[in-house]
Amino acid sequence: MKRPSEADGSVKPDGFNKRRRPNKVTGNGADPKLAPEDIQTLRQLQSLFCDFSKPEELNNGIQCFKAFLNRCSKGAEIPDKVADFNLKLLKEWLEIQSKRATDGDAKEGQANAFGDILQVWSYASQKNALSLLSSVVSSLAWVVRICSQNEDLRSSGFVLCKAILQQSYLKIIYRTLVSNREHVVAPCLRMLTEVNRFDHGSACGILFSAFDFTVKDITRNLEVRGGRVETIDDLRRPTIRTTFLRFITSFFQYGSSNIKNQILGLRPWISPMFKYLRTDSPVAISEVVGALSKYIIEDKEIPRVTKTKVFNEWVLGHIAGLYCRRERVTISKAGREEEKSIAEIAHEFLLNVCTTPGNGICFPSSGWYPPGLIEGEEKRRGSGPPKVHNRTLSSFISSIRPYSDTLQQDLLLAIFKACPELVASYFITNTSFSFDPRLTSTWIGYCGFLTAAIELPIPDLFGPAELSSTPPPISVIAENVIPNPLTKAVLTKCISHESSCNLIKFLTTRLLVVSFQKLRRVLSALDEASASMVDPSKNWLRARFEFIEEFCKRVPDMSTVSGLIKSSSGLGMLQREATSRLLVYYCETLPELAFAGSFDVTLALGTLFADEEGPSGQAVDEKGLGFLEIRHLLRVAKDAPDLKWWHKPVMMPFSPFASILRACCGPNSNFPLHQIKTLLHSFVAPSLLFQAETLVSPLEALLESLTVIAQPATFEAALVFLDESVSRCIHAPFKYIDDCAELVLNISESQGRGQGTAAVSPLVVTTTEQFRFFIESNAPHKVKLGVSTWLARLMESCAILGENRYVLAALCNRLVKLCGCDKASKAVFKLLKQGLHGKGEFQLMNSRSHESTSIRDSGGGIDSGEKHSRDLFRGLRTLDTGIIENLLHLYRYGGHDVSLFDIMIICKAVGGILGGGAINENDACASISNLQGLLKALFKRIPGGDELRDRSVAMLVHDSVWVESFLRVLVDPGKLQRYIIFSTGFSQLLCFTFDGFEPVLEPFVKRFEASMLGISQFLADDSASTHGQSISLICEPVILQILPLENLPNLVSPILKGTNAKGLNKLQFDLLRLILERLSTMGKHLPPRLLKDILAQLQGRLPDHESFNKALGQYLLGLPEKSVDVDSFCLNPLVLDLGNDHSAAKAGLACALIRKVDAIQDLVLSSLAETSGSAKVKDISPYLTALLETFSMPVKGAARFEWTANASTEARDQLDQIFGRFQENLYKNYLSSEQVTLLQQAVSLLPSLDKGGALQNIIQDNRRSNLTAKTVDLIDALIDSLINTRETADIRSWVLRALDFLTRIFEEDGLLSEEVLMFTKRLGGLFAQKRIDLSSSAPRATLNAVLESGLQKHIDTPEVVYFVTVMVSQLPPKVLNAGKLLQIVLEHSKNPLLSRRGTPDEISHHMAFVIYCLFSVARLSQSTITTLDGVLGLYRGTNDIIDTAFLNIIWSIEAHLAQSCANRIADWTILERADGKPFISRVRGRLFVVVDSKKLARSVFQYSPRRVTVSNSDLKTFELFMGALTEQKETDSRTYNPEFLLPALTYCLLSDNVIVDVQAATEKHTLGFAIMALCSHNKSLNTRARSYLSTAIAKLEARYHSDFSQLPTSIYREKTQILHLLCAILASSSSYQRLDASQPSHIPTVVGVFLAQLVQVLSSPSHFLYEKVMELLLRQPLLNLHDVPHIISLSNMGEEYHREIFWILNVLEAGLKTEEDLDLYRKRNVFGNCLNVYNSPYTSNKEKEKVVELLWNAAGIEGGGTTLITRNGIISWTEHQLSGALSAEDRILMKRLGARLFESSAKEHISEWSKGDIEYHLRDGILGK
Repeated sequence: MKRPSEADGSVKPDGFNKRRRPNKVTGNGADPKLAPEDIQTLRQLQSLFCDFSKPEELNNGIQCFKAFLNRCSKGAEIPDKVADFNLKLLKEWLEIQSKRATDGDAKEGQANAFGDILQVWSYASQKNALSLLSSVVSSLAWVVRICSQNEDLRSSGFVLCKAILQQSYLKIIYRTLVSNREHVVAPCLRMLTEVNRFDHGSACGILFSAFDFTVKDITRNLEVRGGRVETIDDLRRPTIRTTFLRFITSFFQYGSSNIKNQILGLRPWISPMFKYLRTDSPVAISEVVGALSKYIIEDKEIPRVTKTKVFNEWVLGHIAGLYCRRERVTISKAGREEEKSIAEIAHEFLLNVCTTPGNGICFPSSGWYPPGLIEGEEKRRGSGPPKVHNRTLSSFISSIRPYSDTLQQDLLLAIFKACPELVASYFITNTSFSFDPRLTSTWIGYCGFLTAAIELPIPDLFGPAELSSTPPPISVIAENVIPNPLTKAVLTKCISHESSCNLIKFLTTRLLVVSFQKLRRVLSALDEASASMVDPSKNWLRARFEFIEEFCKRVPDMSTVSGLIKSSSGLGMLQREATSRLLVYYCETLPELAFAGSFDVTLALGTLFADEEGPSGQAVDEKGLGFLEIRHLLRVAKDAPDLKWWHKPVMMPFSPFASILRACCGPNSNFPLHQIKTLLHSFVAPSLLFQAETLVSPLEALLESLTVIAQPATFEAALVFLDESVSRCIHAPFKYIDDCAELVLNISESQGRGQGTAAVSPLVVTTTEQFRFFIESNAPHKVKLGVSTWLARLMESCAILGENRYVLAALCNRLVKLCGCDKASKAVFKLLKQGLHGKGEFQLMNSRSHESTSIRDSGGGIDSGEKHSRDLFRGLRTLDTGIIENLLHLYRYGGHDVSLFDIMIICKAVGGILGGGAINENDACASISNLQGLLKALFKRIPGGDELRDRSVAMLVHDSVWVESFLRVLVDPGKLQRYIIFSTGFSQLLCFTFDGFEPVLEPFVKRFEASMLGISQFLADDSASTHGQSISLICEPVILQILPLENLPNLVSPILKGTNAKGLNKLQFDLLRLILERLSTMGKHLPPRLLKDILAQLQGRLPDHESFNKALGQYLLGLPEKSVDVDSFCLNPLVLDLGNDHSAAKAGLACALIRKVDAIQDLVLSSLAETSGSAKVKDISPYLTALLETFSMPVKGAARFEWTANASTEARDQLDQIFGRFQENLYKNYLSSEQVTLLQQAVSLLPSLDKGGALQNIIQDNRRSNLTAKTVDLIDALIDSLINTRETADIRSWVLRALDFLTRIFEEDGLLSEEVLMFTKRLGGLFAQKRIDLSSSAPRATLNAVLESGLQKHIDTPEVVYFVTVMVSQLPPKVLNAGKLLQIVLEHSKNPLLSRRGTPDEISHHMAFVIYCLFSVARLSQSTITTLDGVLGLYRGTNDIIDTAFLNIIWSIEAHLAQSCANRIADWTILERADGKPFISRVRGRLFVVVDSKKLARSVFQYSPRRVTVSNSDLKTFELFMGALTEQKETDSRTYNPEFLLPALTYCLLSDNVIVDVQAATEKHTLGFAIMALCSHNKSLNTRARSYLSTAIAKLEARYHSDFSQLPTSIYREKTQILHLLCAILASSSSYQRLDASQPSHIPTVVGVFLAQLVQVLSSPSHFLYEKVMELLLRQPLLNLHDVPHIISLSNMGEEYHREIFWILNVLEAGLKTEEDLDLYRKRNVFGNCLNVYNSPYTSNKEKEKVVELLWNAAGIEGGGTTLITRNGIISWTEHQLSGALSAEDRILMKRLGARLFESSAKEHISEWSKGDIEYHLRDGILGK
């Protein structure tokens, strides 16, 4: 083609003249080219788009306009002054351009708007001037962005957006988007994106409605050719695909839920977005994934089915492909910037999508139960994969590679955790990966994944919400414990695999360990399930055995594991520990499999202990692993049968038993001895090595004696000697038992008397026999001495434990003979023999200041230098007190282990001191105190719940010496102090150990009760007062904490038994006080006889023991009896000294006696009558108050009292006279709190009361303490009874003080005390009675000050709000500062109305009244935007009284401002479930409305067609407001008010911004809500409902006929059916009104509910009633709106019987609201059909409950009971039901139903109809059953 020349006059396309020089200024009138900085006027700006004759000038004008737009934004290169001037100039140009939209009609005006620049755009498109076209579109995008950023320009920007989206320009956009020129397509996409973003999405709905998404080839810009991956982001020139992606995501960000739903349904748009996502730049990927996560996944309003279709396995797989992208991008989150890789962003998205139930991708599963599991199904189906709920995820996870990437592994594990059902399906289905041992990174990664998968938790109850009677399939359980790849052959190969590093062995062993751990948890869960339910078929037990069998088939044999143990010497420490742990699990979990082989664990233990150094010679980390390995093997040995503990292997120096002792007790051992004691006791106990008669086993003494050997040589020699002795004793134990018995017999014969039956351990006898061979050996002399010393220490310890000392002495005699010429050893045994035969007194010594000749000092290298509790004994009868302090420090801070032997040693030491007659008393007391402190330190070292703690406590409370010595007071007075000190420590130790009584304490409790008898004898002695305080301190923790409640009465008689002639002493009072305090605290009581005994011991006087008086007074007041039967001579009221000054406790006791003891009341009356008038009033007042309380009772609902029946006329007169006599002195001083209480009773009861004087006393009392709730009650009673108005007027000064007091308290105290709150509430109640004129009682400033301080500081306090409410209701308008108070309430962040949920509480109603009252005071001046916004923020849209008041305020403000409140709402949203979100909320000064779809549905079923309208007069007074509250229904606060919501929904449908789409309106129950409004008796509400339905019809028709709605992916398929239904409803309603004027304008409630539910049926073609409903609509053009539809008459059931029945019963139950509905039900025999349904054997319990609800509702409607009784025989039906088998709850319900029906019926008519029999049937046939 020839290039066109410049000579021809043709206009050349853009691009040919780009090298031409700019035109010079000519004289032909043409403007020269302008620079951006030269544009100073609007005319210059307009001239840029005028000359279409010269394309180059037009192009230059557009470029200049772009530069000008750039200079409208402030920046580093643009001065602020210049930017502001240009922005102002641009605003003028925009206003002129947008003003054209208002010229002419709407269509023509919109076409003229922004005609200058849009014509340039059209011109460039027609002439194919690509450069000009690109520049114009870029300029438009720039203008839209600037308008969006500047609030002043948004109105013009909105006009520009609508102008761009005109049909003519949309064609240019389509033509541009399908071109191949990226530099043309990109600006157009950016412009569309800016339109979407404009003003936070204001124009997004318009763009969506106008844009044709089906234009061919638009989406080819989303494709990527060549597959090149964009790794670098060019922010200035993004790719065309990136720009297109931003256009799509702008719909996600700014579009409504309906728009998002439609966009997601565009498969040609969505598929390429994900298909090429892996090749996009990092920024583009971050934006797309972020938009999907934030605006799609988190949007609960997008239907779940849409998300399921979009995020299928194909899409999820492409997103998972981003795991290979490692580029990092910077993202902003919560105001902070952080860098993340693309893989991490994709990982977070997939985690959120795939693990959050309810988002459309992850569905709740039933755990390990496949869907629809039936018993026996697994065997029929075979070994195939189980069914799953999450089929999408099941397909997706097969493409994840958990072995190649830790993020993918984490994702798969998270999916498994969220959907446990997928585990078995995954491992059964994915069999491609073989687990054969190969030391590769893939194998190692897969092994780690399998380990983590096995460690996943077990679902609660295995998945279902309730435990099923059928266990999960065995294959599913097995796959979760040991997955399919782990077969026995593969695992055996892995364990036996030979390699240089043994890593495969270790990982496999660890994998098996984890499997066994999971196995144990599963077995435990199976056992719990089996135990928690009745399992007659033994399904759970059978499942347990089958699962174990399946597990055994997959794990290696025991021979393989034992081989690994045998070869562990060449393995690392980690491998050895893991192997030993695996062996433990084999033996403990599968003992039959484990012990079937010939593995000898003792050999392994011997090998492990063979090392002389043991774990101590290793590194710190290896040492810990070595200890673990030993523990594992010991656990195996504990359960292994027939182990050879005593047999010494050929290659081993010791037997396993001796080897364990060597490892744990040796000088260099660091192994925790307490961890091995359990094992040692387990296999030593069945043997005959030690006797079992003592509380502590001699094994403890053996272990202790070995641990003190310091020299290794001595220890080795002693261990060899011990090992040989043990071997001899095990082989022939009875030989040594007989030898011991023979010794006992010989000793008895030689001494002529028995020496007790205590046994001696056979091992001790054996060591005596074997000592000869040791002493004759060639061992060094020092070693022999050490072994001798050790043996002597062991024998001495056995004697301390309680073994026969005389037999041990005889054995020592043998040892002395065996020592021969070894004098040192002989001396050791001689010293022991002397101690065993010794008969001297128990002595104390201090090793720091005395010499000692104990066995420990004999040498031989057995003293390690470290002190032990055994070192307390320097011989059997000498105690070393010098080391107690060292031992205390050792156990507190040294971390020394505690043993039962240590506890026993200290107990023996304390017992020895208690019986030591030669010990100085001071030394004895100090030693006992120190030893008990040491014992407490030992108990602190023992963890709670440890077995050692239980055994130690049991030994302590069963120690006869300790128990018998507790509170042993009948002893030599010289030794009493030590017993007191001992008892004090013992009681403290018990209270430290026990929180209350436990059965193990039974011996101690018996001893304590017995000690009370000793104390009673002790109390008879005068010396008791010296130790009384100490005994009281001993008994206090025991009585208050240890003793059981039922044992407390047993202590009273022994305590009282020790009373002497002087009466009870201080100790007795203390003990009785403790008993009474404990009983009062727990609400228990003494037998009446014991209480009489206590009162009798008072000897007619009130004691001077204050704490006892208080305890007895509280106990008496807590008695449930009105009075206590006590003989009249128990107390002598004459000695009460009523006229004298008594303490508070003594007076309290006297008053308690008056209240509870009838015999005291008359005597006290006579005593008061004889008391002189000069007695102090404060001394008499408590008794008068007590008497008045006894003879009177408060009147319910009033602040006054009345006499009881037992108050005789004589008693009344006598009380009146007594009060009159003391009244004169009463008012001389200000009243106390007790006196106020007295006067409060006297106002109503005593005529002699000087009411005026009492009131004047209170008024003149300026004390702050006078302002109490009691004072307010007294004033209330006084004012109520006063007739003189002058006296009432005097109360004003007190009111002023009270208001000043409250103002100060409200302002200063952040948290009000209980007293202030009670005073505030009572004062409000006083003001509410309107007997005090508040406006004249206090100045206006004072009244407003207390209101302001109360509302500002304590608006969330109910008492303060009530007080404010009363004051606001009482004060006249001119007094209130209404404007300020109203703004305080509306703007307060703690306003209780902001947080009201469900049924409002009292404070919410009070606050609502305050708001309404303050607004009504100055209605015109308060009708402002600020007030409107504040009230809207509190409005919840319901039918309760609060929202009714607020709605009246809103309507009033709307009328005054002449504008709708809808203009103040920034956004409207209808959510599926708006949990926790208020109806209207304020965010950053903007109001947002959230309508709850579930609440709309509830409003349909709970609609009240005759809701009483609350008038303004009902809202103005507090009484009427609260009265209206009592009349409202409970459902009013849970349903929406159609008077507000219907106009609002209509506005949303009509809005250009597509606030609510007609499809969303249908699916979110708004149509059903409007249909129910047709049932209202309110004509205006009927009109609003028809208006909304007409608007919905118009929208549906417009959607049907619109050219832009013919999108196959976004069309609302069910709109035709909905349109048909709505048209039929309106047409039928209009037709009935024209044809029959007698028909009401409203429709019956049941018809409304039925039609509302039809909308939901037609919205879902898969609904089980869809065909029937369509048949109903197609049968005739009009609907019968005044009759029960045939479809719900329960006479035409289909295949879905139960579902249809329940659906119909729901409609019938919700539709019965008025007499009109009742009449329809009667005509159509609905009740009869329902009763037949109830009687049907096929009816479920849920359906029966719904029938009962229907009958219950019918009884609440006038005539309902009569109809059911006379026409349906409901009484006989109820009687028949009660004669059958009903549960207790159903039986009660049936009785209540019968009674309710009868009470609501016309009884006279029913009685006449039944001839009087109905009452008989009701009484005997229903209520009597």
